[in-house]
Amino acid sequence: MTDSKKEVSDLIYKFNALSSSEKLEKFNQMNTRPPRFLYKYFPSPFGFQNTIERIEWLKAVLIGSKIHLSSRNDFNDPFDVSPRFIDTANDTEMASAISRSQARLQKWNVSPLKLAMKYIEFKSQREELLNSIKLGIDEQLAKIGIFCLSEANQNILMWSHYASNHTGLCVKFDMSADLSLIGLIKKVEYTPGNERPTLEAVKSRGIPEILAALSSKSKDWEYEKEWRVLKVDAAYEKIDVHHTSICEVVLGAKSSEELFQLIIDINKERQESGLDMLNVSSAALSDTHYEIICR
Repeated sequence: MTDSKKEVSDLIYKFNALSSSEKLEKFNQMNTRPPRFLYKYFPSPFGFQNTIERIEWLKAVLIGSKIHLSSRNDFNDPFDVSPRFIDTANDTEMASAISRSQARLQKWNVSPLKLAMKYIEFKSQREELLNSIKLGIDEQLAKIGIFCLSEANQNILMWSHYASNHTGLCVKFDMSADLSLIGLIKKVEYTPGNERPTLEAVKSRGIPEILAALSSKSKDWEYEKEWRVLKVDAAYEKIDVHHTSICEVVLGAKSSEELFQLIIDINKERQESGLDMLNVSSAALSDTHYEIICR
């Protein structure tokens, strides 16, 4: 572990070892921070062919305090984390890109003859080089681990789309409980005019441009009020969060007795493991308005 990584790791460890009140005090002093509470919608594990697997997956979150990172390849928005590539590189910048490509080929122990042939190929086929670079960047974007959260736990569409038509559940996360989560999270921006974010194919790409590619969406999705945990090269991995980060479960307005009993059993297992029991509430449909009420 490098010195800088060790410093970050030590900082996270010290923060996470604080009491809840001490964490909250430090959290409130941060200049840049997410909302204290964010929510994750889950479908009910019942009704699927792999119910047992889905129950274990939910237990890993609610008892094991592990969150599962997805890839943009799994998202329901085909534009998500798919920026528009642009090429404004001049000949000097293109030559630099060719040199970098050569260096990579040398690193992979490509023979001098093949290296020379590749160099000629790159020089004469700029379009192919550009496509190759774009493909490489696109593959890296697909490898980024993403965990999506929302500021809202009473959104009718979110319950419909992500909690299996109100039969699932919504998990409340306390962002003040784990410094590592605070360091990885980014607010999703909904683009005015619906313009897709751009990334330079050849010229160097800055952090703001890369973050925009990872966290920009059409205004059509604005109702989601989304925040994202982002981790490089971590798609489909599980990452540990502090057990106090997960603090409440809201059951959908159409959730089953089976799901209610599962949450009771999960709370028993948490208690047996020395963890605090999760608060459990239920979503209900308003009698007078198009609203979800959590109680």
